Amino acid sequence: VEFLSHPDRRVRQAAQFALANQKDIETLTKIASGSSELYPRLHAIWGLGQLGRRGEAVSTTLISLLEDSEEEIRANAARVLGDLREKSATEKLTELLKDDSVRVRSLAAVALSRTGEPGDEDLTNALFSAVVENGKSNPDIVLRHALLTGLDRIVTSEAAAEKASSESKEEQLLALLTLRS
Repeated sequence: VEFLSHPDRRVRQAAQFALANQKDIETLTKIASGSSELYPRLHAIWGLGQLGRRGEAVSTTLISLLEDSEEEIRANAARVLGDLREKSATEKLTELLKDDSVRVRSLAAVALSRTGEPGDEDLTNALFSAVVENGKSNPDIVLRHALLTGLDRIVTSEAAAEKASSESKEEQLLALLTLRS
């Protein structure tokens, strides 16, 4: 556990893998949820992700981290939940599309492409709302790409075609790109 705070990433990663190999969900959960240091918390999240891929029940902890005060924790919890294709996280991930952090919003959009159901109307509307918000000033191109990833796997051709006449140029652009694929 102490090695999760080590200055060398390789040492931290070895400790993460050791805890995951021991299936120490309790320790990883405690560190992810309570530690004040960023690196141990991130490695704990990634360790929980390793366990989740092995079929262990870790989604409740990861979903709770989507409301953490630290943006990097929210971002990485979203990423891991997306990697796990955790459908129960879809609602909370959708809420993150309005996060103050562009990084959190982008990782939530990519995660939603893996957790959401194709054709989900509410999710489609939430993604397009995030597109409009991104396009209000100088659009963030990384967020644009993440939103496009989400839309590409969720939106139907009919829903994208409806956005072709939108007042938002950003929404028109992403609808067009979605229809091209």
